[in-house]
Amino acid sequence: MNLGLNGKVALITGGTTGIGLAAALALGAEGARVVVSGRRTREGEQAVATIRELGGLAEFVQADVSRGAEVQRLVEQTVRLWGQLDMLINSAGIEGTPFVPVADYSEDDWDRVLGINLKGSWLCMKYAIPQPPLLPGLRG
Repeated sequence: MNLGLNGKVALITGGTTGIGLAAALALGAEGARVVVSGRRTREGEQAVATIRELGGLAEFVQADVSRGAEVQRLVEQTVRLWGQLDMLINSAGIEGTPFVPVADYSEDDWDRVLGINLKGSWLCMKYAIPQPPLLPGLRG
């Protein structure tokens, strides 16, 4: 399948595992230049190595999406690397505290879940939307 992604730049948060990794691999295979982002450097470098082994172009940028300054740096570094940003996939997310019912979360645990899952998506959009040239039709 050819999706016409040659030369497009994709930024994928949470790109080190799960759905984010699958998206990074698929986009890299379709010719997109991929920036994989996550908190864990080792897993990020492994994702990038896999994309490159499959013939794609990829870089890893470590970032915690719950922190505005890190997201701003992530987006700026993506544009510095490849001159544009065409796609953003907000795949970073956490479950919270494993094996603990949500009613038993501490306030700090809940703030962490919302910081990554909700605020993180908003921060990524906040800094990505103004960048040139998102795909037509994606600007609000």
